[in-house]
Amino acid sequence: MAAGAFAMVLKLGEPEVALRMLGPALEQKDVDANTAAWVIDSVLLEPNMEKVGEAAREHAVFLLLGHHDQFVSDHIAGSFNWPSCMVEAWPSRLNANAGALAIFALTDLLTSRPRAWWTREGGGWDWALGTLYAAVRDGQHEQVKILAASTLRAMMDADPQMWAGHWLTGQEFQDVVRRWVGAPVADSRRQRLRSWMREEKVAQPTVVESTAELQERSRPKP
Repeated sequence: MAAGAFAMVLKLGEPEVALRMLGPALEQKDVDANTAAWVIDSVLLEPNMEKVGEAAREHAVFLLLGHHDQFVSDHIAGSFNWPSCMVEAWPSRLNANAGALAIFALTDLLTSRPRAWWTREGGGWDWALGTLYAAVRDGQHEQVKILAASTLRAMMDADPQMWAGHWLTGQEFQDVVRRWVGAPVADSRRQRLRSWMREEKVAQPTVVESTAELQERSRPKP
């Protein structure tokens, strides 16, 4: 589907309509990643909650989760498209479920390609760490802050030596992360992150698995 069609709908002030168009286009691989990321960004950044409600924002993030591998380049290593509001930043109008799904989508995006792929032709993946840190610092829900902090901790624990001198090891950043580290990341996700950090082969998750993980984290603890 041509980017112009989405542009016209967004210009008319109908981000939810653009989102409904995007789902089938992604399923049919009939939209480029840049346009898809732009539409999702427009939905997540819409300040009017009456125009774009929580359900639409959650659906937008679910599209990222379900189609994360379509947002990385097949031609240039390290090249990707992702909503700008989740690149070293965190959108403020996500509910707890949408925030958790966004973190799952981000880690699935990273692990969809080997760690070396992200740095082979420049770029890198430090932006994703900045996004997770922004979720810890700026997230509006405790569940999101805990999941983001625990994801960062899982990544750092997988290969402690590689983090020497990294900005995340600074006292200020560690204090923020340490404050929110809580329930550990699910075993399957922690293993994927561990394997990815060690540049081992990573089995890709399914949407069903990620949804089950979200339900498990949302279940009240006895």
